[in-house]
Amino acid sequence: IAVQSTVESLKDLPYISCDNYELGQRLAEKLISDLNSKAGKIIILRNSMACSNIDQRYKGVLSVLTRNGFTIDYGDIPDDPRAAGEAAEKILQSSDAAAIVAFDGATLEAVGKAKQDLMKVGSVQTKIYGLGRTNAVVSLLENQVISTIGVEHEYNLGYLSIQSAVNHINKKADSTNAWINYKIVDYHNMYNSDNQCLLFPFVG
Repeated sequence: IAVQSTVESLKDLPYISCDNYELGQRLAEKLISDLNSKAGKIIILRNSMACSNIDQRYKGVLSVLTRNGFTIDYGDIPDDPRAAGEAAEKILQSSDAAAIVAFDGATLEAVGKAKQDLMKVGSVQTKIYGLGRTNAVVSLLENQVISTIGVEHEYNLGYLSIQSAVNHINKKADSTNAWINYKIVDYHNMYNSDNQCLLFPFVG
Protein backbone atom coordinates (compact mmCIF):
# COMPACT_ATOMS: atom_id res chain seq x y z
CA ILE A 1 0.00 0.00 0.00
CA ALA A 2 1.47 3.37 -1.02
CA VAL A 3 0.71 6.07 1.54
CA GLN A 4 0.95 9.75 0.49
CA SER A 5 3.60 9.17 -2.19
CA THR A 6 3.52 6.71 -5.10
CA VAL A 7 6.28 4.28 -6.11
CA GLU A 8 7.10 4.57 -9.81
CA SER A 9 8.66 1.12 -10.11
CA LEU A 10 5.55 -0.60 -8.73
CA LYS A 11 2.52 -0.29 -10.97
CA ASP A 12 -1.12 -0.71 -9.85
CA LEU A 13 -0.15 -0.25 -6.20
CA PRO A 14 -3.11 0.82 -4.01
CA TYR A 15 -2.60 4.50 -3.19
CA ILE A 16 -3.96 6.35 -0.14
CA SER A 17 -3.61 10.14 -0.11
CA CYS A 18 -5.38 13.45 -0.41
CA ASP A 19 -5.44 15.33 -3.72
CA ASN A 20 -2.02 16.94 -3.29
CA TYR A 21 -2.25 19.09 -6.42
CA GLU A 22 -5.55 20.57 -5.27
CA LEU A 23 -4.15 21.00 -1.74
CA GLY A 24 -1.31 23.10 -3.17
CA GLN A 25 -3.75 25.19 -5.19
CA ARG A 26 -5.94 25.92 -2.16
CA LEU A 27 -2.91 26.99 -0.08
CA ALA A 28 -1.73 29.35 -2.83
CA GLU A 29 -5.20 30.87 -3.13
CA LYS A 30 -5.22 31.51 0.63
CA LEU A 31 -1.79 33.12 0.39
CA ILE A 32 -2.95 35.50 -2.34
CA SER A 33 -6.09 36.35 -0.38
CA ASP A 34 -4.06 37.12 2.76
CA LEU A 35 -1.54 39.28 0.91
CA ASN A 36 -4.34 41.09 -0.90
CA SER A 37 -2.02 41.27 -3.87
CA LYS A 38 -1.81 39.98 -7.41
CA ALA A 39 1.98 40.21 -7.68
CA GLY A 40 5.15 40.03 -5.64
CA LYS A 41 7.98 37.64 -4.76
CA ILE A 42 7.42 34.24 -3.18
CA ILE A 43 10.16 31.85 -2.04
CA ILE A 44 9.60 28.13 -2.59
CA LEU A 45 11.51 25.89 -0.17
CA ARG A 46 12.70 22.72 -1.86
CA ASN A 47 13.15 19.42 -0.02
CA SER A 48 12.27 15.83 -1.01
CA MET A 49 11.06 17.02 -4.40
CA ALA A 50 11.38 13.50 -5.83
CA CYS A 51 8.43 12.35 -3.68
CA SER A 52 5.25 12.37 -5.75
CA ASN A 53 3.11 14.07 -3.08
CA ILE A 54 5.66 16.89 -2.64
CA ASP A 55 5.95 17.27 -6.42
CA GLN A 56 2.16 17.52 -6.82
CA ARG A 57 1.86 20.06 -3.98
CA TYR A 58 4.59 22.15 -5.61
CA LYS A 59 2.91 22.03 -9.01
CA GLY A 60 -0.42 23.04 -7.48
CA VAL A 61 1.07 26.04 -5.68
CA LEU A 62 3.11 27.07 -8.70
CA SER A 63 0.14 26.93 -11.08
CA VAL A 64 -1.79 29.48 -9.00
CA LEU A 65 1.12 31.80 -8.18
CA THR A 66 2.46 32.05 -11.72
CA ARG A 67 -1.03 32.56 -13.13
CA ASN A 68 -1.39 35.54 -10.81
CA GLY A 69 1.92 37.18 -11.76
CA PHE A 70 4.06 36.31 -8.74
CA THR A 71 7.85 36.04 -9.07
CA ILE A 72 9.20 32.74 -7.74
CA ASP A 73 12.57 32.29 -6.03
CA TYR A 74 13.86 29.04 -4.59
CA GLY A 75 15.68 27.96 -1.45
CA ASP A 76 17.05 24.49 -0.80
CA ILE A 77 16.54 22.99 2.65
CA PRO A 78 18.66 19.96 3.74
CA ASP A 79 17.25 16.95 5.57
CA ASP A 80 19.32 17.35 8.74
CA PRO A 81 17.18 19.35 11.24
CA ARG A 82 20.03 21.59 12.45
CA ALA A 83 21.29 22.31 8.94
CA ALA A 84 17.69 22.89 7.82
CA GLY A 85 17.19 25.51 10.53
CA GLU A 86 20.42 27.29 9.63
CA ALA A 87 19.51 27.31 5.93
CA ALA A 88 16.01 28.62 6.66
CA GLU A 89 17.38 31.38 8.87
CA LYS A 90 19.78 32.55 6.15
CA ILE A 91 16.95 32.61 3.62
CA LEU A 92 14.75 34.69 5.93
CA GLN A 93 17.55 37.14 6.74
CA SER A 94 18.40 37.78 3.10
CA SER A 95 14.87 37.72 1.69
CA ASP A 96 12.61 40.57 0.65
CA ALA A 97 9.87 38.11 -0.32
CA ALA A 98 6.32 38.59 0.86
CA ALA A 99 5.96 34.92 1.76
CA ILE A 100 7.72 31.57 1.96
CA VAL A 101 6.07 28.24 1.11
CA ALA A 102 7.11 24.81 2.43
CA PHE A 103 5.72 21.48 1.25
CA ASP A 104 6.27 19.10 4.17
CA GLY A 105 6.00 19.24 7.95
CA ALA A 106 9.74 19.03 8.70
CA THR A 107 10.64 21.90 6.35
CA LEU A 108 7.71 23.97 7.59
CA GLU A 109 8.83 23.41 11.19
CA ALA A 110 12.42 24.40 10.36
CA VAL A 111 11.48 27.71 8.76
CA GLY A 112 8.90 28.44 11.46
CA LYS A 113 11.44 27.94 14.24
CA ALA A 114 13.98 30.05 12.34
CA LYS A 115 11.48 32.91 12.07
CA GLN A 116 10.58 32.57 15.75
CA ASP A 117 14.26 32.91 16.70
CA LEU A 118 14.74 35.94 14.45
CA MET A 119 11.63 37.61 15.89
CA LYS A 120 13.36 37.67 19.30
CA VAL A 121 15.92 40.17 17.99
CA GLY A 122 13.88 42.08 15.41
CA SER A 123 10.94 42.19 13.05
CA VAL A 124 10.41 39.58 10.33
CA GLN A 125 7.93 40.60 7.65
CA THR A 126 7.94 37.43 5.54
CA LYS A 127 4.83 35.30 6.05
CA ILE A 128 5.12 31.51 6.20
CA TYR A 129 2.72 29.11 4.48
CA GLY A 130 3.10 25.38 4.32
CA LEU A 131 1.72 21.89 3.93
CA GLY A 132 2.12 19.29 6.63
CA ARG A 133 1.80 19.01 10.38
CA THR A 134 4.02 18.46 13.40
CA ASN A 135 3.32 19.38 17.02
CA ALA A 136 5.81 22.25 16.69
CA VAL A 137 4.07 23.49 13.52
CA VAL A 138 0.73 23.60 15.35
CA SER A 139 2.33 25.59 18.20
CA LEU A 140 3.90 28.02 15.71
CA LEU A 141 0.52 28.44 14.00
CA GLU A 142 -1.12 29.13 17.35
CA ASN A 143 1.51 31.80 18.09
CA GLN A 144 1.00 33.30 14.61
CA VAL A 145 4.60 32.69 13.56
CA ILE A 146 3.25 30.54 10.72
CA SER A 147 0.33 32.13 8.87
CA THR A 148 -1.49 29.17 7.32
CA ILE A 149 -1.05 25.43 6.85
CA GLY A 150 -2.71 22.80 4.73
CA VAL A 151 -3.15 19.51 6.57
CA GLU A 152 -4.59 16.15 5.57
CA HIS A 153 -6.62 13.93 7.89
CA GLU A 154 -3.86 11.71 9.30
CA TYR A 155 -6.26 9.42 11.17
CA ASN A 156 -8.17 8.66 7.97
CA LEU A 157 -4.87 8.18 6.15
CA GLY A 158 -3.74 5.52 8.60
CA TYR A 159 -7.15 3.87 8.95
CA LEU A 160 -7.76 3.51 5.22
CA SER A 161 -4.22 2.27 4.63
CA ILE A 162 -4.59 -0.55 7.16
CA GLN A 163 -8.12 -1.34 5.96
CA SER A 164 -6.88 -1.62 2.38
CA ALA A 165 -4.03 -3.91 3.45
CA VAL A 166 -6.39 -6.17 5.43
CA ASN A 167 -8.80 -6.34 2.48
CA HIS A 168 -6.01 -7.40 0.15
CA ILE A 169 -4.73 -10.02 2.59
CA ASN A 170 -8.25 -11.43 2.88
CA LYS A 171 -8.71 -11.16 -0.89
CA LYS A 172 -11.74 -8.92 -0.51
CA ALA A 173 -12.83 -6.52 -3.21
CA ASP A 174 -11.17 -3.18 -2.65
CA SER A 175 -10.82 0.02 -4.67
CA THR A 176 -7.36 0.71 -6.07
CA ASN A 177 -7.07 4.20 -4.56
CA ALA A 178 -8.66 6.05 -1.65
CA TRP A 179 -8.78 9.83 -1.26
CA ILE A 180 -8.83 11.51 2.12
CA ASN A 181 -9.92 15.00 3.10
CA TYR A 182 -7.77 18.01 3.98
CA LYS A 183 -8.23 21.49 5.39
CA ILE A 184 -6.59 24.89 5.01
CA VAL A 185 -6.11 26.17 8.56
CA ASP A 186 -4.99 29.47 10.06
CA TYR A 187 -4.94 31.03 13.53
CA HIS A 188 -8.57 32.15 13.23
CA ASN A 189 -10.11 28.77 12.45
CA MET A 190 -7.69 26.29 14.03
CA TYR A 191 -9.98 25.63 17.00
CA ASN A 192 -13.07 24.93 14.93
CA SER A 193 -14.29 21.44 15.84
CA ASP A 194 -13.48 19.93 12.43
CA ASN A 195 -9.98 21.40 12.36
CA GLN A 196 -9.13 20.31 15.90
CA CYS A 197 -9.41 16.68 14.82
CA LEU A 198 -6.74 17.29 12.17
CA LEU A 199 -4.36 19.38 14.27
CA PHE A 200 -4.65 17.53 17.58
CA PRO A 201 -4.72 13.73 17.08
CA PHE A 202 -5.89 13.12 20.65
CA VAL A 203 -9.16 15.01 19.98
CA GLY A 204 -11.95 12.52 19.27
